[in-house]
Amino acid sequence: MSKLAVSVTLGLVFLVGSVTAAEQVLRPSDFALGIPLQHDEGLPYFEIELPELAYRTATDPALRDIRIFDADGRVLRHFVAPTDNETERAFTARTALPIFPVTESASAVSIRESITVASNGRLVTIRSHSNQTSQQVHAYIVDASTVQDPVNHFQINTGGDEFGVTPYAVDGSTDLASWSLLLRRADMVRLQHSGRTLEQARFKLNLSGNKYLRIRWLQPATAPTIAEVLVHLRRSGDSEVLHSFAVAGHRVEDEPLQIDYDLGGYFPLREVAMRLTPNRFIAGTLSAARDIDGPWTTVQREDWYALKVDDLVMRSAGLDIHRDGFRYWRFTASDEHQLADAELPLLQFGWRAQRYRVLAEGQGPYLLAVGSGRAANRAVQTLPLAARDMAGADAMSAPAALGERVSLGGDERLRKPKPALPWQRIVLWCVLCVGVGGIGVVAWRLYREMNQAGR
Repeated sequence: MSKLAVSVTLGLVFLVGSVTAAEQVLRPSDFALGIPLQHDEGLPYFEIELPELAYRTATDPALRDIRIFDADGRVLRHFVAPTDNETERAFTARTALPIFPVTESASAVSIRESITVASNGRLVTIRSHSNQTSQQVHAYIVDASTVQDPVNHFQINTGGDEFGVTPYAVDGSTDLASWSLLLRRADMVRLQHSGRTLEQARFKLNLSGNKYLRIRWLQPATAPTIAEVLVHLRRSGDSEVLHSFAVAGHRVEDEPLQIDYDLGGYFPLREVAMRLTPNRFIAGTLSAARDIDGPWTTVQREDWYALKVDDLVMRSAGLDIHRDGFRYWRFTASDEHQLADAELPLLQFGWRAQRYRVLAEGQGPYLLAVGSGRAANRAVQTLPLAARDMAGADAMSAPAALGERVSLGGDERLRKPKPALPWQRIVLWCVLCVGVGGIGVVAWRLYREMNQAGR
C-alpha cells in the first residue's frame, strides 16, 4: 500500500511540473502580430526602438505582452534602455540663467557697450554708455554657458503688470561679438480674461554650441520687463525625438462638462496640449487613467486658449507630463458654456519611444511579437543588472532594422483567455491529500503492529 502511495505521489508531482511548464511556454502564435528584425550578427546585443504600432497593439499598460523571439521560437532576454526611468521625471530639472538687459537711446545717438566675461566663459556685466538720459531696454542677453544637458525649452518670466502680445526674436553667439538668428519670431502673451491671467512665454530651440542667447524685442516700446529666464532640461539619456498625434474627444451622456478621449494605445507620454479653434478660451481639469473604469488621476488644472491677431494664431503651450500607459483621458470643463461649441477641442500628445536592448541569443532571424492577452500576466525575461551595467555595452550594440508587420495569431490573441480550471492548484491539492493519506496508512499499520507485539 505504501509503495502505491509513493508511486501515485511521484506521478502527481511529475504532472504538476508538466502542467507548469506547459503554462509558462509562449510561442509567436500566441501574439497578434510580429515585426521581423535585422541586426548586425557580429555584435552580442542589438537595440530596437518600439514603433507606434507596438504601443497601439499591446493589451497591457506595462507592455508585458511584448516579446522578442529567435528562429526556434525561444524568448530572448532584454531590458529597457534607461531613457525615462524613475530617476528621470520629465523636465523637472530647471535652472534660472543670468540675464543682462541691453539698452539703447530713444534717439539715434552713439552707444558704447562694455562687456565683461570671466575666464570660464560666464558673462559678468554689460554696461551701456550714452549721452542721452532717456533709454529703453531693447534686448536681454542670457548666459547659457553653464548649460550641459539637452534643453527642452526656455521660460521667460516677466515682472510687473504689463498685458498684451509682444513679439521677439532670439539670436545665439559663442563670443558675444557675432550673432546668428536662432528663432525668427515668437510671441510673449500676457492677457486677462474673465478675471484670469493667460500667459505664454516659452520657446523651444537647441543651443547648437551657442553659449549666449539674445532675446531681442521686435517692438521695444511696448515690451515688458523680464524678471528671469528659466531653462528646462532633459536628461542626457533622453531621446531627442518626440513623436506626436492628436485625438478627438466625445461627449459623455448626462455629463455636460465632460469630454473623454481614447488614445488607442499605451504610450509613454511626455507632453499634452489642447488644440482649440481661434479666438476661443476654455478652462478645466485634465485627468487620466490606464483603464476605462478608472481609477482616474488628476493631471492638472489649466487654462487653454487660441488667439488670432491679424494672421497670427497664438496658442497656449503644452504641459510637460510623465505618464506611461495612461490610455484614457478626460477633460472636465469649469463651465458648461465653454463646451457649447459643436466642435470639441482636440488633445495633442507628444510621446517618446522606448528602446529595448536585446541579447542576441539563439539563431536568427529574430521577431518582435506584440499583443497577447495570454502573455500580459506573465513575467518578462529581463537581463541581469550585471549585463546592463557592463562596461563597453554601448559599443557592443547596434540598432536593428524593423521589417514589415506580419500576422501571427490574429486579433483573437488580443483577448484575455477565459479563466481556465486551476489545474496546478488541483494537482497540488491531490498530491497533498495523497501524501496525508499515505502518512495515515503508515501510522495505522504501525499502530496494528505495536498492538500485535504487545499481545
